[in-house]
Amino acid sequence: MKRIFSVFIIFCVLFSISACAESANMSELTAYQNGDFCAEASIAFCDESYTAEIEKRGERLTFRFKEPKKLAAFSFIFTKESASIATEGIEIPLQKSEFLKISELANLFSVPTEGAWKIKRASPGGVDVFVCQNGDTVLYIDANSYLPLKISVQGAVADILCFTKE
Repeated sequence: MKRIFSVFIIFCVLFSISACAESANMSELTAYQNGDFCAEASIAFCDESYTAEIEKRGERLTFRFKEPKKLAAFSFIFTKESASIATEGIEIPLQKSEFLKISELANLFSVPTEGAWKIKRASPGGVDVFVCQNGDTVLYIDANSYLPLKISVQGAVADILCFTKE
């Protein structure tokens, strides 16, 4: 009887340890936001499609659009307190009312970790990912590298084509 009980306890402990190894929290899954990075993304926003290079250096997040071509000459720069547009070395600050809609793009790469996140592990298309959802925000994070694959925030959707931590 003691052996059966001991085997049962060992089995429960091993199960508990392996179950804990699978879990991840939002701070770990979104750690890429805390450091500098470069990314390329295909973005659907306000019924338009964009291709952009995104660069984060310190608190500065910069979007350089490849598509549509009419935006290619401009860089959109966001910090926590401000936004500006730059072209040919000239940076022009935007007023709050001017950058409210465009600032939703910055939200794609500064997702808050607080809140009631539902995190589940899935393998769509054979890729092992964490699917993280909190209201209308959904992130698909690669389960091996913890890098973003797809981000959806308030109707703006970014499919990450390339992501490099620096």
